[in-house]
Amino acid sequence: MPELASGGRGSLWDHEQSVRYAAGAAMITARFRGAMSPANVARAAAAKAIHEFQADLLDDIIDGGFYTFEEARALYRVCLAPMTEARFDADELQVELRHRIQAHQQGTVDLLTSLTTRLHELLRHAPTGMRSDRRSDAKTNALRRARRSRSSRSGSPGPSR
Repeated sequence: MPELASGGRGSLWDHEQSVRYAAGAAMITARFRGAMSPANVARAAAAKAIHEFQADLLDDIIDGGFYTFEEARALYRVCLAPMTEARFDADELQVELRHRIQAHQQGTVDLLTSLTTRLHELLRHAPTGMRSDRRSDAKTNALRRARRSRSSRSGSPGPSR
């Protein structure tokens, strides 16, 4: 089986991609270690590795199925949206994935749900947090009002939101 060693799809090199991503995440995090607490270094490395594993699994699901562009994009959005959403329900995600992932790939649903859930938890409790607190929402709303006010004074309609 020379194709397994050649580095192509299905090769040993391809299956070790997640390990390579994790090693890369550790190297990137090393650059910022001086500015981070040990616990945050560990959380950052874990989040990077989980995100890469999640992206690799999504790629494998899409490549191994018969998805339209719209279906593939929707699947990515369902899994990536929890990275920035304040509210997240793993059970709802799992139901959504069961509907979106094709029958012959249903074995990936639990793993993808677990990865997405853990990534959400890590990002939710990151030192910079997610934009879910009232101060961030109030600040965002104040910025929107200021933009609208500026655009109304300049006579341009501005972006609609």
